[in-house]
Amino acid sequence: MAEKNRVQIVKDRFNALSKEKKFWLPLYQLVGEYVLTRKQNFLSSGFPGEFLTEQLFSSVAPQANRDMASAIMGNLWPDGARSIRIVRPRNIPDSPQVREYYTQFTETLVDVLDAPEANFSTALDEYLLDQGSFGISGIQREKTGNIFEPFRFKSVNVKFMVVEENKFGVIEIIYIDKEFTVRTLVEEYGFENVSKRYQESFTAGKTQEKVRVIHLIEPRREIGQTFGNKNFPIASFHFEWDSNKILRESGFKEPPLIVSRFLKAMGETYGRSPAMFALPAILRLNMFWEIMMKAVEKRINPPLYLLDNGALGSTIVDTSPGGMSVFNVTGLGEKSPVGQLFDVGDMQGSFQLEERLTDQISKAFYLDKLLDLNNQSRMTLGEAQIRDRIRGEALSSIFRRQMNELFNPLLTGTINELFDMGILGVIQGSDKERELLNQGIKPIIIPDEVVRAIQTGQKIYEIKYISPAIRILQTEKLQGITTTWDIALTAGNAISDILDNLDPDVTMKKVVELTAVDQDLLRDSETIKKIREIRAQQIQAQQQMEQTQAGADAVMKISQAQSMRQGAINDRPRG
Repeated sequence: MAEKNRVQIVKDRFNALSKEKKFWLPLYQLVGEYVLTRKQNFLSSGFPGEFLTEQLFSSVAPQANRDMASAIMGNLWPDGARSIRIVRPRNIPDSPQVREYYTQFTETLVDVLDAPEANFSTALDEYLLDQGSFGISGIQREKTGNIFEPFRFKSVNVKFMVVEENKFGVIEIIYIDKEFTVRTLVEEYGFENVSKRYQESFTAGKTQEKVRVIHLIEPRREIGQTFGNKNFPIASFHFEWDSNKILRESGFKEPPLIVSRFLKAMGETYGRSPAMFALPAILRLNMFWEIMMKAVEKRINPPLYLLDNGALGSTIVDTSPGGMSVFNVTGLGEKSPVGQLFDVGDMQGSFQLEERLTDQISKAFYLDKLLDLNNQSRMTLGEAQIRDRIRGEALSSIFRRQMNELFNPLLTGTINELFDMGILGVIQGSDKERELLNQGIKPIIIPDEVVRAIQTGQKIYEIKYISPAIRILQTEKLQGITTTWDIALTAGNAISDILDNLDPDVTMKKVVELTAVDQDLLRDSETIKKIREIRAQQIQAQQQMEQTQAGADAVMKISQAQSMRQGAINDRPRG
């Protein structure tokens, strides 16, 4: 009884949140039909593979959404997981051993995310298409139980989600509305865990019967009441909608589903998208091409008239392409018995409207800034830098929201899960090391400096992005450093002390960071120290050698001078 009451409470919350979401459904339906051309059955039930495109006369909006998704992915994730680098935080000393550990750390993470079986890039692409269309979408991480292929990633569409924010405006309560066949229900949850009704259906061979399942993900309100994953901070709860039968209850240490919004209006939970802003232009452009197609058809197959000198005739004028209208000849004078009813006229001027609408749609999807294909005019370096700065200011909110709402929490959760598995390193001599060795896996050993940080609860890694987006966002900072050094070097010719204000090492590290290149280009602190010690010793030895040579030269010159003096004395005439 308590179990049923608990499920009923969850269902009541789900129904209440669904009522708030229903006001978005007509808009999602419209966007689905005119922009995404799929996932459009928000108000009705469809079937797999269905495309409701019979009323779609322009592909500009779908292509603009596709181009925007590709451009954002190309700016944020251009080289797959190699678009990020895991580096040590400042609280961990720099050394060759630490540098090697973080290199292995990064390479292992890259292998996990870029594995074809993980499906990460495909999920990200689908996620971005939904972002451009509906303004809200998510990526879910599922464990496989296989340490060699630990995760599967998939995108989650707003059609199947009902969400709720916390007090900070972050989505943390997510209901996923799933539909299974009886066969897949039994495969997913086990025969013994499904309700009696569907056990009987499975036994009777009615395996294609549909079953509605709700999956709730939310922060656990009470911790310490149970053991195992039911005590983890993120609660996971699956139940059958019809029977209220709990199918699975578990938990996660990290959120398994991250939901992000492209843009958000104050007071709203669900996001807003470029497609929504462009919708007036999209509908007008679609109507324009519908009219133009009819006009072209009329020009190719114009409506005709036929004169009749008898009692026949018609009060209806058929203006459809190829239509025939019969008129009484009385009073029409000399007329060809058959002719063209009318001409639609020159349509060339109408295409100016089409160009303006297409331009509005492209700008709504940020293509004028994301693609930056303006190569029609030559620019000076200064003009190009100003243009890049303006692009960065315009795209800053887009890139930063995606990084803050999706990439950072998704990557952080994935990294922490991999740490728990021991895939990203183990403490030497630990039980986890022995466990991995027993599975035939040679684990990565965590250096002592990092172990101390772990034991004291300090931060042990930072995620650095190596992508065009970061370079665009940091163009102005990089330009500021370049300008500062230019001024200092120029003024240094007259006032040499001015260069004492700038630290070359700090500058170089900052330049590498702002240009978003791989930090492996930089040597570690110990290596730099050794190189400089060797250089100082070489300079000192060179100076000593020069001093010795100078001393020898001075002695030789003095000796020569003394010899010459003695010779002069000897050459004096003796009295």
